Amino acid sequence: MTESALAEHYLRVADAARIPILVYSVPVFTHVTVEAPLVARLSKHPNIIGMKDSSGNAQGVAEIIAAAPKEFQTLVGSASTLYESLEKGAGGAILAVACAFPELCVEIYEASRAGERTKAHSLAQKLMAPAKLFGPQFGIAGLKYALDRIGYYGGAPRSPLLPLDASARSEIDTMLSNLTAQTAHQL
Repeated sequence: MTESALAEHYLRVADAARIPILVYSVPVFTHVTVEAPLVARLSKHPNIIGMKDSSGNAQGVAEIIAAAPKEFQTLVGSASTLYESLEKGAGGAILAVACAFPELCVEIYEASRAGERTKAHSLAQKLMAPAKLFGPQFGIAGLKYALDRIGYYGGAPRSPLLPLDASARSEIDTMLSNLTAQTAHQL
C-alpha cells in the first residue's frame, strides 16, 4: 500500500460521496497508518472534512493537526491517548469505551477544553483499564458484557465472536467495581 494508492482511493470516494467523509486510520487492524503528509494532501478536498485517528500515537495526531487546515477536524479514536491528543489540539473523539462511560469521556473533554489539565489527566487515567479490557484484551465481547452489567444493553457478540468466559467476566466485573469505587470516593 502506497501513499499514492491511498490518496487516489480516498479522493475517488470523496468525489463520489454525497455526504462529507472522514478518513479513518486504524493501523492495528489495517496495518496501514494514514500519516500527516497524506492527510495534508487529502484535506484539500472539499468533501474530506476530517479524520478519526485510532493509531494510539498522540504525536502523530499532533503532526496531522499541524499539517491540515484549521477547519479540518482531527478526532481521536484511541482512549489511551485521549487526553494527550486533546491537549495537542484534537477536536474530539469517537471512542468505543464511550458507549459504556459517556459521562467520563465528556468530563475529560470538557476539563481539557477548560484548561483544567490536572483534572483532565486524572479523569483520563480512569479510562486506561476499560480501554485495555475493551480493546486488545476482550474487545467487543468485553464491551458488550460491560454494557449489560452497568444497565445498558450490550447483548451477545455476533458470530464469529464468542461470549466471554467466567474469568474474563470476573475481570471486567472487578474493573467496574474499582471504577465505581474511585468515582464514589471523589464525591
